[in-house]
Amino acid sequence: SRFEYHAVTGEEDLCIGTTTLAVKGYYKAAKAVIVGEGFGGLGAITYGRRGGTFYDIEVHGKSAHGATPHKGVNAVQDAAKLVVALEGLPLRRADTLLSDDFEPLKETQTLHKMCGGGMTLSVPDRCDVIITRCTVPGGKVDAKDELDALVKKLKLKSKVRVKTRTGPADPLP
Repeated sequence: SRFEYHAVTGEEDLCIGTTTLAVKGYYKAAKAVIVGEGFGGLGAITYGRRGGTFYDIEVHGKSAHGATPHKGVNAVQDAAKLVVALEGLPLRRADTLLSDDFEPLKETQTLHKMCGGGMTLSVPDRCDVIITRCTVPGGKVDAKDELDALVKKLKLKSKVRVKTRTGPADPLP
């Protein structure tokens, strides 16, 4: 058994330092990791840091001229409905673990990007959404099935595809 220390940069920049080491195979034999992030200050020692999964959501509508929007399907409007509905998804708690603010550790969900439209006097036919779900230890790592069920429940006119990021080196579009 051995101990290694890695000081990396880029924690808020796609974890570029850790990602580089992971891609190069430095963590293949790791049994545990200690995250030395000082977010909670010296007074907070936490157990069971959250992991996270990125989701790329593609919303495909149908373009139409702005003078006849009823002939199209507005992907931005449907994406907005989805983003609002995401707020209603239940997030799990790990009551026996404390977060950095000494509250029970909870899952979180963050909207990172929503981009669509842009053509003058045209119904937007595409909107891209990126979210992250941060999980709690013992919780569900991948929530894609929950996201797919939400999309189905909304009965949007657009076609929606939820994709889970496949690895740590996947760049943000």
